[in-house]
Amino acid sequence: MFGQILVKVAEQNLGPRDFGGIKPKQILEILLAERGGPVSKDRLADHLWGSSLPRNVSGTLETYISVLRRRLDPGGDQGKALVLTEPGAYRFAVEEVDIDLNRFDSLANRAARVDHHMARPLLNEALELARGEILEDEPYAQWLDPLRDHYRKRVMQVRVDSAEAALASTDFQTALDHAEKAMSEDPHNERAYRLAMLGSYALGRQKEALETFERCREALADELGIGPLDETRNLHTSILRQEDAGSLLPRQREQIEILDNVMPDRLPLLGRTEELAQIDGMISTALTGRFALVLVEGESGIGKSRFLDSAGSNLSDVKVGRARCSPVEKELPYVPLAMALREALQDISIDRSRFPGLADVLPELWLSNTALEIPQVKALETIAEITREHAPMVLFLDDAQWADANTVAAVSYLQRRIEDAAVTIVVAYDPEELGDDDPLLSLDAALKIKLGPLSEEDLAPLGRAHLHVRTGGHPLFVAACVGTKSEGDSGHLPPTLTELVAERARAEGERAYRILMTASVMAQPFEPETLGVLLEEDAFDLLGDLERLSERKLLKVDGDGFSFRVELVREVLCHSMSPSRQRLLQQRAVDFESLASMAVSKHAPGSLRDQIKKIADHADEGNDRGSGPLTVVG
Repeated sequence: MFGQILVKVAEQNLGPRDFGGIKPKQILEILLAERGGPVSKDRLADHLWGSSLPRNVSGTLETYISVLRRRLDPGGDQGKALVLTEPGAYRFAVEEVDIDLNRFDSLANRAARVDHHMARPLLNEALELARGEILEDEPYAQWLDPLRDHYRKRVMQVRVDSAEAALASTDFQTALDHAEKAMSEDPHNERAYRLAMLGSYALGRQKEALETFERCREALADELGIGPLDETRNLHTSILRQEDAGSLLPRQREQIEILDNVMPDRLPLLGRTEELAQIDGMISTALTGRFALVLVEGESGIGKSRFLDSAGSNLSDVKVGRARCSPVEKELPYVPLAMALREALQDISIDRSRFPGLADVLPELWLSNTALEIPQVKALETIAEITREHAPMVLFLDDAQWADANTVAAVSYLQRRIEDAAVTIVVAYDPEELGDDDPLLSLDAALKIKLGPLSEEDLAPLGRAHLHVRTGGHPLFVAACVGTKSEGDSGHLPPTLTELVAERARAEGERAYRILMTASVMAQPFEPETLGVLLEEDAFDLLGDLERLSERKLLKVDGDGFSFRVELVREVLCHSMSPSRQRLLQQRAVDFESLASMAVSKHAPGSLRDQIKKIADHADEGNDRGSGPLTVVG
């Protein structure tokens, strides 16, 4: 979408003249500009024809859609899978394609989260993508103006970031080149002037650096009627004094060293690259003038809060509000929404007379002794009005499984009421805490992200062997392991983690807790028959419990047996037992498995019950001979 439209399908390249005419091409561009959102037939018609509508708008649109689908995939069905028909609208399945705008956003956002040295190749790759205006073959399309304006600013930001990263890496000429290009594209970008001054001065061109300051001062004064910022004037003074250039250069961003003694809460966000790219793309789309609701789903400890923090950390020129829901406040109306709005609107003075409906949401704006009876619909309409008025805005609601019904209703109302506002609401929740009829489940999101465990590749930067096997990639367990001094250091795990694991196991009930505790001392994977011996229960009776615990993600089916889904959970449960009990249970399991192997090898195959009986008989004989205590219940 940078430059002229170009679609690559297998080995075929489709350019502006390859979509069956101007109108099918424009339909494709309109749908792509919406970044996956539905576009009503009325909006399509308005963009395509304005007031000069054809006699049969619906039929003409259907014809053009059919032409477009055939051109995208001649003789195949992929065109229908990409250009989707929805009630009264069409949309492009952006999740099925690779779009350069999404890649640009992902690269830029990743670069903002790493040090300058690592950022440089990411920024360069982003600039390589950003060649030309957005869809430059449509120079007069007013419906593209918001998207173009948004990416002009983003490309400028990336170019200036590239100049700063080059300076921090002492690549002064490259920094100067980036800064001068940014100045030519935006003569009022004061940061670009400062970086150009630094680049010139570091190259030994003091006169050129001072001339750049004069250009900056004149551009700001002549066209905006303002003077340079203190930061720019201070740099000018430092250059006049001929201070050491090295002391003026931007420093490398502080990296969080990943060492064995690092504290868990200082770990950088690992993985989540694809998920961050998705949410970045959706927020970018919304900021061009379309409301977006994003749902982030994940179990407790999977890293939802860190993910939301990362998604919101690089937002600029937008009001951002965050709130975390609490079970204590579940019965209090609008509390999380009020917290997020307070943060987003903290620097704004609100006229109470214009928004009396906010009394229920932000009661501090009214006198405490004033009782206002505000209908819920009025309150919802007021929230919609003030949110639209102060857009662009992004609100993050964390732990929304504890959100009150009013907050959920308000989110749903905003989605329908201000669909053309530059607003994004991101709602994160733990699905295991929701009932089947929870109103959260009825929200219709533009994007739904499910956060799962991290992959082995995600954990590779930590440099810990077997970390993924031990933790299952669960971020909470990863942080705990990195916080220990050595591999397998179960005895020095944080007490909060051991308590959490024990509480999670006990929550499954007394019987399940006993099963998990006993299974934790066994070699993995373990067989139900051996577990039955240790628990003095029938193996068939245990199967139902083991399968249920697998569904609850504590265990997993492993070959012919079962094992713990997360090795660290097994370690914590096992460590909570006394050493004597561990030793006795482990010895009993070894004795039984030895006898079972002997019985199977010596006796003809029969039913499992027959074989267990033979093992039990053999064990009784061993007891009679004084070989040690062993009870087998078949």
